[in-house]
Amino acid sequence: MARFIFDNIEGENIILEFKCKKCFSLTKTGLLDVPEMDLDNLTTAKRLFKHECQCGACYSIEIYNGLYNSYGIIQGLDSEEEDVFVHEIPDVQYNKDTIYVDTINTFYKIESIINSVDSFGDEERSFVYGLLFTNLITVFDSFIKIYTEPIILSDNVLVERFSNSFDIRNGDIEEKKQKIRHFYSKRSFQTIATQKKLFKEVFNIEVDIDDRIKQYVAIRDVIIHRNAIDPGGYIQKINKNQLLAALEVVKSHVSVINMALFNYETD
Repeated sequence: MARFIFDNIEGENIILEFKCKKCFSLTKTGLLDVPEMDLDNLTTAKRLFKHECQCGACYSIEIYNGLYNSYGIIQGLDSEEEDVFVHEIPDVQYNKDTIYVDTINTFYKIESIINSVDSFGDEERSFVYGLLFTNLITVFDSFIKIYTEPIILSDNVLVERFSNSFDIRNGDIEEKKQKIRHFYSKRSFQTIATQKKLFKEVFNIEVDIDDRIKQYVAIRDVIIHRNAIDPGGYIQKINKNQLLAALEVVKSHVSVINMALFNYETD
């Protein structure tokens, strides 16, 4: 087992990152709720979690939060000396603001790179545009996941709605939260159908989703999963104008989501 500490943590959640003993790659957990200590009796609170690496290796995580000693244990790692990186996630409101700003800054970086490769040859420039396009859609998907997960996990009403909408029906509220974390770690939220289900059925709000998002996701899948060869056998190429247009659509959609959910409260 491996032991880690998180003394003086200010946030309500943590994310752990450590090297998987099976595939040797870094694996990162979803949001883990730090249990609240019983201040009346000054007793240490304990909470259990499960984490599965993409390679299939499973780990049991124990988190203890006490007045003078807050720490955790990861069962399944061979050595107590294994490095475990603890990422502190502050309260939900701060987290949302930070995620949105970081995402917009990433879009500006993508735009800067787009404009910096004008002097490249046609083949090299097309290759870079393809990479940036796939990165743009991946950032968009990550934004939705990282932005909405802590909102849902912080509200038991949303936990129940999400569980009903995405067929997570068994278990008490803590077990459902754990299943939602697993769901978020495995599923993509870039498709229009999944987004509409998330916003309409879980948050009970209407978010106008640009139909071009569906086209961009399809192009991204061709580039990544079919080596840029579309079903008709043609090479999928991205030019500068297409990339800039996609950037503006995705950026606008991220802003719409932020405005709809930033001050969200359940009815």
